[in-house]
Amino acid sequence: MKRTHKTIKEEQIYRIIKFLNRSAEMVNYIRDTHDVRLSDVRRLEDGMVELADMFGLEPSPINGDYIQKYEEIDTKPPVLDDSAKLDLARGRKVKNA
Repeated sequence: MKRTHKTIKEEQIYRIIKFLNRSAEMVNYIRDTHDVRLSDVRRLEDGMVELADMFGLEPSPINGDYIQKYEEIDTKPPVLDDSAKLDLARGRKVKNA
């Protein structure tokens, strides 16, 4: 597994600490009252977006889970000529297919 290192600025550390402390307050409130405030949900979403931005993450277009940002690559299948299509239909291996 490849490890990457991210430099976190002191200001970012304070923002992370603030987010964690607010999150802890929200969890305690939810446990005590068995209720969720919409303002807390909005703060959680804002914090998630901010953390994702700090670490270069983005929601996956497939399921919305956060993943590392990547450059879009061409995922179209290669264009095959007629003989290559025939070979593929016959179960033969085709280069670049």
